[in-house]
Amino acid sequence: MMTIIHSAPLFFSAERTPLGWIGAIATEQGMCWVAFGKDQPSLRTHAQRAFQNTPLIEDAQAIERFMTPIRLYLHMQSKTLDVPFTTRASAFCETVWQALRGIPYGQTRSYTDLAAAIGAPKAVRAVANACARNPLALITPCHRVIQKNGQLGGYRWGVARKAALLALEAQAKY
Repeated sequence: MMTIIHSAPLFFSAERTPLGWIGAIATEQGMCWVAFGKDQPSLRTHAQRAFQNTPLIEDAQAIERFMTPIRLYLHMQSKTLDVPFTTRASAFCETVWQALRGIPYGQTRSYTDLAAAIGAPKAVRAVANACARNPLALITPCHRVIQKNGQLGGYRWGVARKAALLALEAQAKY
């Protein structure tokens, strides 16, 4: 688990969605953490572990403008998640996450495809590890990455949730 340190005030919120509970942390500038969990208390605990040295202010209103696009996406009312975000990671992780955000809605890529796309075709395992470190569920759509053989592979928030997200995107009619 990586520890993330922010100097700006961090706002936390969690809510129930069609795919289970989702928690989010944002600064005034954008999202810095979005994760699925079993309930609000477990998400809060996970968030506090990720942001150990920074107090979290529970304030759904403070991050409402960032949560609205997530809600619309999960209720199949939007294909886009144009949400400002702020993350801190290695240059490699940031490169992988940028490539993930380039995978179109309703499509998938293999870890091998993603490694080739970033110019590191032998770094398939490193790409998978960067996907696993993704702090922004949905916004950085690591659920769209599958194994080369077409199997779903792993997903930080559960393979069943990954399958549900891909099914949600596949059935969108807009």
